Amino acid sequence: MIELYAEDFVVKVSGSVTLLELDTELIKQGQITDLLAPQEYTINQILLEHWCQHCHRLTLGLSVIHRGIESKCGGQVIKNVSGYDLSKLYIGSYGKFGQISSAYLRSSKLTSHQIIYTLSKAAPELDLSWDNYLISKDGKQIKLWGDLDLLELRSQKLNKKLNGIDYQNKIEPYNKEYPSANDEIAKSKPNADEERIIEKLYAQFN
Repeated sequence: MIELYAEDFVVKVSGSVTLLELDTELIKQGQITDLLAPQEYTINQILLEHWCQHCHRLTLGLSVIHRGIESKCGGQVIKNVSGYDLSKLYIGSYGKFGQISSAYLRSSKLTSHQIIYTLSKAAPELDLSWDNYLISKDGKQIKLWGDLDLLELRSQKLNKKLNGIDYQNKIEPYNKEYPSANDEIAKSKPNADEERIIEKLYAQFN
């Protein structure tokens, strides 16, 4: 099940749908997701294993089944409410609190171009408060994608952050590349504090 709310850039998708199936359907409507994970992985797998560094930002709502009981959090629209966002508990929990049956995800306009930076040495830890970028595991390649005007602005900012590092960059038509199941480039595992919180809550659930 894939239901696109094109004007809102929101898509409702079953947890059993693969990322490739989702992107293929969205591309027909001139949109795409910013999720980066193996193309054969389901939305359930991607969110529960926190494959993409933007999983939390891209997720607006979830339906989760635990011990035969379905629970829901969030929804189709963005709301400013107080309290804990339960989707943050489920994402990266590796299924300890249930399986995701469906999700509301943000989609984005199908972008036109990408810039690939090849560095002479590994980049220092970069504080990039952007959505559309990927840094290779060895830190020597950075990929940005977006429309040309946006890329020009972001490349200027990145050039300043790479002060002292030799690099080459090239701009080309956008091509979404999916990491393999053995590639940890895009995968983002919970840190030690998050792991402790998950284990504590898991003990309470059980």
